[in-house]
Amino acid sequence: MKDEELFAEDIFGFHMQQAVEKSLKAWLSIIGDEYPRTHDINLLLRRLERIGQDVSLFQDFVELNMYAVQFRYDNFDAGGDSFDRDDACEQAMRLYENVVNIMNENMQM
Repeated sequence: MKDEELFAEDIFGFHMQQAVEKSLKAWLSIIGDEYPRTHDINLLLRRLERIGQDVSLFQDFVELNMYAVQFRYDNFDAGGDSFDRDDACEQAMRLYENVVNIMNENMQM
């Protein structure tokens, strides 16, 4: 989906937002916290932060909130510049790997 000619930014952004949202919810679940029923990445990051998790590397994901499910129901306009898809994928992979590491650590306990 990195090809801008094949996939519009809102489609790529939506799938990126979903991947990040699900990773953050998995993180909360793995450490034994219930995650709220939300698509708000900022809210999920703040919840992780409040329970002592280091989310400093993942703050930029808040920008993906504009691509959440709501965009499908409103007249969507991302506005501004498009984001770097390669960088977004690398950041999402970093988050995913972080969650896998936390899961592995918790399984060893």
